[in-house]
Amino acid sequence: MYQIWAIGTIMLIAGLIGGWAGYLIDPVSSGDEAEQRKHALKRYLLLGIIASASVPLFLSVLQSALISNIFVPRKDNNVEIVPYTEFLIFVGFCLIAAVSARTFLDTVSHQVLRDVKRIEEKADKATAAIELIDEGVESKPAEPPAAQIEAAKQIAVDAVLPKLTAEEQKTLSALMKRTFRTATGIGQEIGVSRNRIGDLLDELASKAVVERTTSPNTGGPRWRITALGVRVLNANQHR
Repeated sequence: MYQIWAIGTIMLIAGLIGGWAGYLIDPVSSGDEAEQRKHALKRYLLLGIIASASVPLFLSVLQSALISNIFVPRKDNNVEIVPYTEFLIFVGFCLIAAVSARTFLDTVSHQVLRDVKRIEEKADKATAAIELIDEGVESKPAEPPAAQIEAAKQIAVDAVLPKLTAEEQKTLSALMKRTFRTATGIGQEIGVSRNRIGDLLDELASKAVVERTTSPNTGGPRWRITALGVRVLNANQHR
């Protein structure tokens, strides 16, 4: 398709021209040292090309239909119409981007990172909602970990038990309410963030009082208390 070659050529030429213009605007271009001017020119030309090549990404972030309009086939009496207007607008974007390459690239990178973060936050919320629904449907009514409770009785009374912080104790108590629990469900119950509950569960797993497992119904990731965890919880509650 000729549009791909046209866009590529525009980005390259506009990047070089814009980079040259940016170099001429910069006071360093009129410096005394030839080597300094030569190095600055190369830098501006390269930044101009990179900025120009980033224009499609920038337009995508803006949700502009300019690029898609260039590729949409349009015909008049079976003769394909070249989208000159869109090409001219694209040339303008590339030139502006190349002239102000540093500022443009900073703007694009910040906007993209913000969008990525926003998408991640939405994905986290969706995952959390699914996990809560999954956990609720899976255990109605909620069933305590009977097998672990029974196994805890076999642990010696004088066994050395790991020490827990107050936050770890709350986390372990939440795991006694259902046989299988999601990190989201535990975090919401004890009032901590997803990141924090992940750290707490990892710490408890290192002490062998909780373990990772999967849901027997859905196959999703789950956590459950171990027999040692039940023993530790009971010991702390009777102090």
